[in-house]
Amino acid sequence: MTPETALFADDPHMFFPGPVDVPDDAMAAQLKPLFGHRSDRMDELFGAVQERLRKVFCTDSRVYLLACSGSGLQEAAIRNCVRMPHTGAKVVVLVCGGFSQRWHDVAAGCGRTVVKHELPWFEAFTPDVVAAAVEQANTDGNLDAVCLVHNETSTGVMHNLAGISDAIRSAAPNALFLVDAVSSLAGTEIRCGDWQLDICLTSSQKALAVPPGLAIGAVSDRVLERAAEVEGRGWYFDFLNLEAYLARGTTPATPAISLVQSLLIQLDRILEEGLEVRWQRHRHLRDFTRQWAVDRGFSLCVPDEHASMTVTTLAGPRGWDLNAMNQRLAAAGLAVGSGYGKEKGKSFRIGHMGELRIDDLRRLFEIIESCTG
Repeated sequence: MTPETALFADDPHMFFPGPVDVPDDAMAAQLKPLFGHRSDRMDELFGAVQERLRKVFCTDSRVYLLACSGSGLQEAAIRNCVRMPHTGAKVVVLVCGGFSQRWHDVAAGCGRTVVKHELPWFEAFTPDVVAAAVEQANTDGNLDAVCLVHNETSTGVMHNLAGISDAIRSAAPNALFLVDAVSSLAGTEIRCGDWQLDICLTSSQKALAVPPGLAIGAVSDRVLERAAEVEGRGWYFDFLNLEAYLARGTTPATPAISLVQSLLIQLDRILEEGLEVRWQRHRHLRDFTRQWAVDRGFSLCVPDEHASMTVTTLAGPRGWDLNAMNQRLAAAGLAVGSGYGKEKGKSFRIGHMGELRIDDLRRLFEIIESCTG
């Protein structure tokens, strides 16, 4: 165990694209005594977390905290931002992998009119492509929102958020830009305020390095204005309801208190490291992984210009035995992510996010290299 990995009593072992290894103190925070969710202690905890979340999301707007997965906030975004079909409203969902396909399915499941614009897996949307798709969908002026998965965890493709945001604003100024940053927030630069992201949602178990169970989303004023026009928002995911309780420094329903205590530990750690330093560390992990892969004869599934900072998808050289590699890793107490969906058995994914360091990747790569012997 190196000084850098002294956050863990045992060396990290999960190299999935999430969930990731959680530092010992953040895990232990879940064991602290509970207290009432309408107590002064909860109000203090909630306020401290809210202040830090705004810094991590780089926003002056509110950040909502819910006990659910990131998919829950995908649904919340649709229910609050897209009007029902009888109004003529529609939503564009940009699909290029498994989790963007899920957002499409969520939108359809909410009964909204969905325009699907799809690219093959491992390809990325560029601002020009998005602008053309948005213009085509908005000929009647009824485009309510555009959904994009910033970092497609199924493939390791990352998009140019700032450029795509500008493209959407130019092509359809009234359309809200909804961003899934589940596997990228706190692992790469995301500036919700400066880039005018109307919703930016994430989950606790990825680059934040908190146990699973929390969904977190930065929400703009434009979203609340739209939500007031939308029927069928539900209750649990109603942003106007969440906003009313946030103004009182609390949540409508009982929060996951233990997870929020863990989150506070990690937010302090992230801010102590410094956002720019953390983003650069993740870039270094990404570059180290990709260079190692090329040097060992693996194929990179995503070109450099769209490569994720937090997950790399690789295909083995000819004759590579993926099952044998997984068995060797399991024997050493380590694991990587399998290929997702239709890529299962064809590729594998290495997660390099959270509190991992270069020495952790070296341990992993040493075991993988032993499979060639």
